[in-house]
Amino acid sequence: MSNRTLWKRFALVFFPLAGLTTLAFISLYQAEFKTLRALTELSEKDFLKLLKEEIRDEFDAIQATLLFLSRHQALKDLLAGRDSEQRLAQDYVVFLGSRERYDQIRLLNLQGKEWVRVNFNGGRPSIVPPEELQNKKARGYFQKALQLQPGEIYLSPLNLNTERGIIEQPLKPTVQVITPIFDKQQRKQGILVLNYRGIHLLDKLHAAVQNTKKALWLVRGSGLWLWESSAGQKQGVIHLEKGKQTFAIAYPDLWALIQNNDEGQFYAHKDLFTYTTITPTAKTSPPIAKLHSSIHWKLISQQPFPALSTTISTSRIQRLILLYGTFLTVFIIVAWRLAYVHQRRERDAQAVRLSETRFRGLFEAVPDGIVMTDSNGQILLVNKQAEKIFGYSREELAGQKIEILLPEQHRKAHVTYRQGYTQDAITRPMGVGLDLYGRRKDGTEFPAEISLSPLNKKEMDFSIISTIRDISERRKTENKVRELNRKLQQNVAELSTLNRELEAFSYSVSHDLRAPLRSIDGFSQALLEDYEDKLDREGQDYLQRVRAATQRMGKLIDDLLQLSRITRAEIASRNVDLTRLAQEAATTLCTAEPQRQVEFCIEQGLTAPGDSRLLRILLDNLLGNAWKFTTHQPQARITMGTIKTEGQSAFFVRDNGAGFDMRYADKLFGAFQRLHGASEYPGTGIGLATAQRIVHRHGGRIWAEGQINQGATFYFTL
Repeated sequence: MSNRTLWKRFALVFFPLAGLTTLAFISLYQAEFKTLRALTELSEKDFLKLLKEEIRDEFDAIQATLLFLSRHQALKDLLAGRDSEQRLAQDYVVFLGSRERYDQIRLLNLQGKEWVRVNFNGGRPSIVPPEELQNKKARGYFQKALQLQPGEIYLSPLNLNTERGIIEQPLKPTVQVITPIFDKQQRKQGILVLNYRGIHLLDKLHAAVQNTKKALWLVRGSGLWLWESSAGQKQGVIHLEKGKQTFAIAYPDLWALIQNNDEGQFYAHKDLFTYTTITPTAKTSPPIAKLHSSIHWKLISQQPFPALSTTISTSRIQRLILLYGTFLTVFIIVAWRLAYVHQRRERDAQAVRLSETRFRGLFEAVPDGIVMTDSNGQILLVNKQAEKIFGYSREELAGQKIEILLPEQHRKAHVTYRQGYTQDAITRPMGVGLDLYGRRKDGTEFPAEISLSPLNKKEMDFSIISTIRDISERRKTENKVRELNRKLQQNVAELSTLNRELEAFSYSVSHDLRAPLRSIDGFSQALLEDYEDKLDREGQDYLQRVRAATQRMGKLIDDLLQLSRITRAEIASRNVDLTRLAQEAATTLCTAEPQRQVEFCIEQGLTAPGDSRLLRILLDNLLGNAWKFTTHQPQARITMGTIKTEGQSAFFVRDNGAGFDMRYADKLFGAFQRLHGASEYPGTGIGLATAQRIVHRHGGRIWAEGQINQGATFYFTL
């Protein structure tokens, strides 16, 4: 079959189906476009309706607030002469502090003079002092307010607020809400004015279109352009001053369709325009007050045609296009499969042959032995590694029972095990917890790991694949590891015995060496006391030196024993108060040498986890070292605290004493290492070695910095 014939058959099937489908989907698309366009128009109407309801709710809340203020008890007390303006002003301050939508509250007398006035003042309400109060008699809203009767309210137009005849900066769009005040005898006593911040209303309009492509306009009934959302500013543009362009002039064709109707919708310039009329009226029935309003607005929205098209094409139309593409794809696949059924069969046969070749290559390349058997345990197939492990050729194993590869003593039991596995076959290791063995052709046995996997479990040709691994070398390695562990345990036991012997030796040294030293020191002292008159000065000096040497050797033995005990001691870790330990060590040093004047500066709140007994020895050595090497310093100072080093907290002990040459810093912590003469600074040279052992046993490190005659600092971490 030639390619030309195949393509011809494909075209005869595909193109008629594709043509009919295209016509059907064009009709569906047109119907869907009309439906979505109608939904968009309805959505725009609902959008303006909701905004209109929000604005009406806003003005209802304003009216209710004004009536509440007009009936306030403090105002009644002021009119009755029982209270002062200050009390009323304070109440107004509290009220404005919780109402961001209002900018001013003013109480005017019948001559237009401000009686009480409180300003919002950017969220910090303040009372206007009497000397700054103004007369509003000339304002238009005052003249209208004088004509109001009890329970009547007047709403002024939206205008920019003026103070003393000048437009207030920054600009404040404002609506005055006004009602007269009457005393108990229904005599008019004043005018209550509440300034509503128009920016609060404009913010609502801005938020409604902030994340959309539509434009929104607020226009007076006279055509004056109050606000627009597309002016490129956060709040749009307010056109209230004289001489500004009006909406009616900017869009005369649109205004002709809008001005005489309360609401409507039309297409112009390919865009969708929707408008409604806003005139504040009371929503309650009966109304809470009679309302007189100068507010008559047109709220106009513009939905651009590109945005309208995008909305349609990215909604249900997209699903239609996707469905259309799916149908075409199905038709292509069906036509193609019909045309190439013969070639597909040939490719499938080639794929099967290739798969068998790959399986055979993988089967032979696996490093483990693989044996395939049927449900009766008869060997069907083995790989090269299985031949190598067992010593049989695959021809010799074909048709044999699997038990031929097992030691003779296990063959009978394996038959039962195999039958049970056939009934509940899953992939799992064989003989978990048991030592398994295989048997070679020459009769030798070897340890093995065996895994079983069922193949074609629910079909007639059910078979089992066994994976066998010779683990003789692993067993040898495991035996070597066990032998090494045995020797290690033996060495640990011997080391424990040596430690006990070392402890006995330490006790012997402590006891046996100290006794003769005490005898030497005692007899030397006796000679000095009993034969003082018979010994010349040189003899007495010799005996003093003998005593000093024996005492030094005794101290050296004590330090060595302490160093040995620290190395072997068990650590009982807990949270240790280092500040307290350091203060106790400092007190001990000062008590021993009260004639010295040394200033200790120990940081408060120093704590660390560790063995309190060993940490006490550590601080005794470090603070004692600082005490010793500040002996010749008339104004000695020893400081202990913490610093951050390399991202870790470290403790330090600093002094202003003799210091040391940094070239020999590596010798500081060695036993018997000294950088100063024993006659000048006595000691055994073991204190810093002991400190280092304690720090190392706590898993930390210790180091020092210093300069000759400029002091030294020892740092340590725990």
